[in-house]
Amino acid sequence: MNSILHNLLHNCKNLIMYFPRMIKGKNALKAKENILTIKRNLPRDKIKVGFIVQMPEIWDKEAPVFEALLRDDRFDACLIVVPHYDYSKDMLCSYGDELEYFRDKYPDVSIITLNNADDDIIDDSYDYVFYQRCWELYLPVQLRCRNVIKHAMTCYTPYCYHCVPEDHSYYSKYFFWYLNKFYCCSEDQAEEVNKIGKIESVYLGYPGFASLDYYKKNSGNINILWTPRWTEDDHYGGSCFYGYKDKILDLLDISDSISLKLRPHPLTFENAVKEKRMTEVEVKEYIEKINSSGASFDNNKIVGETLRDTDILITDFSTVVVFYFVSGRPLIYCSDTNIPMTGLFRQILDSVYIAKSWEDVYRITKDLVNGIDPLYEKRQEVIRKMDVSKDSVSKIVEDLYKTLN
Repeated sequence: MNSILHNLLHNCKNLIMYFPRMIKGKNALKAKENILTIKRNLPRDKIKVGFIVQMPEIWDKEAPVFEALLRDDRFDACLIVVPHYDYSKDMLCSYGDELEYFRDKYPDVSIITLNNADDDIIDDSYDYVFYQRCWELYLPVQLRCRNVIKHAMTCYTPYCYHCVPEDHSYYSKYFFWYLNKFYCCSEDQAEEVNKIGKIESVYLGYPGFASLDYYKKNSGNINILWTPRWTEDDHYGGSCFYGYKDKILDLLDISDSISLKLRPHPLTFENAVKEKRMTEVEVKEYIEKINSSGASFDNNKIVGETLRDTDILITDFSTVVVFYFVSGRPLIYCSDTNIPMTGLFRQILDSVYIAKSWEDVYRITKDLVNGIDPLYEKRQEVIRKMDVSKDSVSKIVEDLYKTLN
């Protein structure tokens, strides 16, 4: 009897949770159909496209499409810059480096800003609006997908590569429901997303690869980069930051030719303060310690600019793994490898060096510095199987145009 009652209550709970999602799904589908119909029937001289941007660090994934639209007379593209979101305080900040970065990079481009957090800056003049990230917590409510779709068709090109199955991700399904265009980064991702339903997804190649340029500057040094994950969340394999942050300088003892840079995830220190793992004073002291000990923090806004000059990458789970891997250079992976992952990411990890301890990191780094790299050929074999073609940008541009014509 208890078992029957338990099952009945469980089924009732599922039904209670299902109906709101079903209603939201239907509302999202209707909103997408409505805005597509409206935009297709509008006369226009040019197709207006806005790009909501907040983090220069990941702009290189969208920049190829944006810059192609700037060169195309059929389009009018602009930037909508949102100020930094302070994760430790759960609030939008005042404008800072992000606005300066985009103004410096595109001095002749129209840049829209928020005068205050309640500004309703997306109007019916926009045909498309691209999102930089699929996390909407960091955006003002009026810029979130379900509200923007009332005025413009919504689009997303992933800033991160598809490394774990969709059902293992933390992505907001509601965000994707309200997308008119989800330009997936791989065929695997498109297939998985299409199975979920309600999400408009297509794979036309990944523009994130279009900005990669692995010409290596001959500095004479062996450049080592450490990119630890920002959270110890086991869901994505954890982080080596706290375990290695006071040991990483030991790598400088291996050779005088080593140049060591640190590039923790942008949220690392804010999260450390929020979770009371470090105080703001301790963060400041740690940064000063690194910078005064022969190493340095990477100051490039775009991580791709640093990866170009990196000889050895030490990292946790991150899509940085994929973008660096295609350079063919050696990589030391420090996260747990027993998490769900896509077939391609598993192939990548099978051809890089896995470190389960600091001793492993030190030993493998020493071997690589001395030219011992037995996995080199295996990496090249996996790279040859990957789709890193650069015609994805033109395909996306044409898809945007044909959808409204």
